[in-house]
Amino acid sequence: MNSRQQGFTIIEVVVSMVLMAIVLTTLGGLTYASARTALVTSEGTTRQAVSMGLVNRYVAMPYDSIPTTTTCDTVGSTNNYYQRCMVPVDEDSHIEMEIRTTALQRTRDSLVIELVRNKPRAAGPGNNPLCMSC
Repeated sequence: MNSRQQGFTIIEVVVSMVLMAIVLTTLGGLTYASARTALVTSEGTTRQAVSMGLVNRYVAMPYDSIPTTTTCDTVGSTNNYYQRCMVPVDEDSHIEMEIRTTALQRTRDSLVIELVRNKPRAAGPGNNPLCMSC
């Protein structure tokens, strides 16, 4: 009975399992790193969109309606709440606004946007920027 059995030896199985474990561990680390990067990027994009909503509101608002005191509000949805604060500095010819958006969960990073609104000139001839012959 000198027949040769078909199949793998125990050494071949152990070596293949070690190689598979190394490959899967590396893939797991890469997957975690890319998921973390995607999460941070998503948070940054959401924070920027929330900030730009407030910036657009103050850009479209008439100059006399802009509040001269600090205002804050909280916006967002489940696990994505942000606090937006607008701190105005009223000068003679303009209002400088600092809009700070802070994530209330996870990273607690802030985004700061500075906005300047100039006081409109008095209506009358010569003050229309669209009139070329006035």
